Amino acid sequence: MKKIAIFSLLITLTFISCDRIKSPIVKKNTVAGSDFVIKNNSAVWNYKKTMLEDYTAMRCQNCPDAATAAKNLVTAYSNSIVVIAVHAGGLANPFGNFTADYRTEAGDVWSGTAGYGIISYPSGIINRKAYAPNSQITYFTTWSSVVGIANTDPLIVKLKVTTSYDTIVGALNTDVKAYFQSAYAQNLSISVVVTEDGVVGKQDKHGTEVDEY
Repeated sequence: MKKIAIFSLLITLTFISCDRIKSPIVKKNTVAGSDFVIKNNSAVWNYKKTMLEDYTAMRCQNCPDAATAAKNLVTAYSNSIVVIAVHAGGLANPFGNFTADYRTEAGDVWSGTAGYGIISYPSGIINRKAYAPNSQITYFTTWSSVVGIANTDPLIVKLKVTTSYDTIVGALNTDVKAYFQSAYAQNLSISVVVTEDGVVGKQDKHGTEVDEY
């Protein structure tokens, strides 16, 4: 089993209404380059996805079970689900033989009291919504049923994403455009994150230290 980790929060765009955005708040740092590889999500941006945030930690004994549950959902829903493993909380702190640190500033904010206030691990958040009769924070044994409900949500907004990566200076520029499919009165935010799969490290699995997890 391998870890998935968030490495950086790149861009935040805030939408102030469901109408045409006249003065969006954009935080960006564009780096000029000379050898760009440009990609986009044009093949899939017409399709709705469900997002599962798996709040996990390397010293969390039951977290590997949650990772297995998430993997099973990816197998079942294929490209319709996106899983982000967020390493946060006290059990993610390096301690003793667990020397790696997979925490991020964004993950700490999301899981902390300023975010969702997650106090037990593993925990999950699906589409950052509360699906009755579940609360917003769900245990991994309920993920399958909640994702089944979430997958029926209507497609409210399409996100067109274009990335330009410069192979010379290592700069990644991301452009996101939102196209609302129906009126939506609430404020929305977009977070663009970079995830990496295949991160191998030590993990506590039911009290046993697994060196190459």
